[in-house]
Amino acid sequence: MNGAASSLLQIEVSEQDTGSRIRLAGSLSVQTLSRLDAALQALPTRPTRLDLSAVTRLDTAGAWAIVMLQKRMTDAGSLAEIDGANRQQ
Repeated sequence: MNGAASSLLQIEVSEQDTGSRIRLAGSLSVQTLSRLDAALQALPTRPTRLDLSAVTRLDTAGAWAIVMLQKRMTDAGSLAEIDGANRQQ
């Protein structure tokens, strides 16, 4: 894992009765994509809530990762919900 990517993006995963909760903080970008992708691939396919309220930067690579998570969950018959997104991201 790239140390710089680790300091740019913090990923907090918690399992709850209703599904997985992922809280992202920092930069969700091409520099952090491999770290985020590894964390998302490790998730079980169950309802997932993605909290973007602490994301400070979002580029097209980060947006692509979010779309791919939603597709993966939908294809598995589950869902991914997004919280905390804003127009500035």
